[in-house]
Amino acid sequence: MTAKIPSKTITLTEARELQTDTLGFVMKTADEMGDICKLKVGFWDIYFLNHPDYIQRVFLDNWKNYSRETFQFSNFARVTGKGLLTTHGDYWQQHRRLAQPGFHKNKLDGMAAAMSQTIDRMHGRWDAQLANQSTIKLDIDAEMLRLGLEIVGTALFSLDFSKDSADLSQEILGMMQYVVYRSQNLLALPTWVPTPRNVRFKRTLHKVDQIIYRLIQDRQDSGESKNDLLDLFLDGRDANNQPLDPKAIRDEIITMIIAGYETVASGMSWMWDVLSRHSDAESKIREEIEGWDGVVTAETVSKMTYTSAAIDEVFRLYPPSWLITRKTVAEDEFGGYHVPAGAIVVVCPYSIHHHPSYWNNPSIYQPERHFVDYANFEKFAYIPFGGGPHLCIGRPFAKLEAGLVLIKTLSKFKLQPANLNPPAMNAQVTLRPKNGMEMEISKVQSLI
Repeated sequence: MTAKIPSKTITLTEARELQTDTLGFVMKTADEMGDICKLKVGFWDIYFLNHPDYIQRVFLDNWKNYSRETFQFSNFARVTGKGLLTTHGDYWQQHRRLAQPGFHKNKLDGMAAAMSQTIDRMHGRWDAQLANQSTIKLDIDAEMLRLGLEIVGTALFSLDFSKDSADLSQEILGMMQYVVYRSQNLLALPTWVPTPRNVRFKRTLHKVDQIIYRLIQDRQDSGESKNDLLDLFLDGRDANNQPLDPKAIRDEIITMIIAGYETVASGMSWMWDVLSRHSDAESKIREEIEGWDGVVTAETVSKMTYTSAAIDEVFRLYPPSWLITRKTVAEDEFGGYHVPAGAIVVVCPYSIHHHPSYWNNPSIYQPERHFVDYANFEKFAYIPFGGGPHLCIGRPFAKLEAGLVLIKTLSKFKLQPANLNPPAMNAQVTLRPKNGMEMEISKVQSLI
């Protein structure tokens, strides 16, 4: 016999709250309804899971029963098409195997070199502004977004986005805000209706598509081999052993750009705010940097254990993917509960990362909590990059990037908050600072 799942019908007032403050609504639901509940929202039954064992069931133990055919991923697909982020089943598995070599451990040193050059270019801009003044103020969120986009272009596709990064970044962010809008407004007018929002989205998408198709054509025309992710897609074969068509390659490229730049960039922005308010943690990172002699490589990042823990803790407080949805293919049972076929299942990494049953003082920044025996760790209580077979393919890339940015930047600069209060959080596709993140930047004596 299965237990009855706590259930609640969402009122119109609550539906408005769900639309305008999704994360706040989810956190209140977790507090009031426990580790599993059913929310009736209009015609939909939504099952919210906030327990590591239930999350493991969905992400790992019975993962094939939980598809991405949800409203969230359908809206993502308006931008990414049939990329790794939105697909499932045989198509997803084939493309995952195709892309996986691009993130192999033996690729990391080459990626680290490309990342380092891009980081140095950002530092050069800062140095130029600091030439005649001791301190500058910059929106570090905008800086990290620009840096993240340039790193993705250079490290994954051997492309120089530096001239277009500021404009391209804003265009991609605009498209993703459109995705959020449609996800939060279930009764939004169809995309074929020429509203200003729909027209603006289609115009921007067409512009970005032209850039990507041009990049594909330029590589094909050049006949060059860069041994990068773009080459893997160009050399790849579909299920019929035919070359991937340009649309399939376009879908994977834009997926990698979106997944590889905004998610990491947002995490790095929060990293700077957190460290600037926790001088003890920043000092320990600086001590670790001072103990290193030589070029910063992928191996350097992996050996700086406190620095790695500091980054892991930022990703706990501000997970790159803060909300993940699935749809049951067939009925399922776990934890004594029954979930029917066709149900929408919601997992909120932000919520499980702040669950007091698995984290002592969960709102406190404490890198030391990651010095644990992971064999005894609640594995699915920490899911900043998802989990199971759908674990983010770019996880090693993201951690390497964050590590290099932190090590190289702290070795030359001091970042301090320009405002007394921490930035307000805006839960969009990622967790973003609501009105940017202004910081004061000054130079320090070089540590490496």
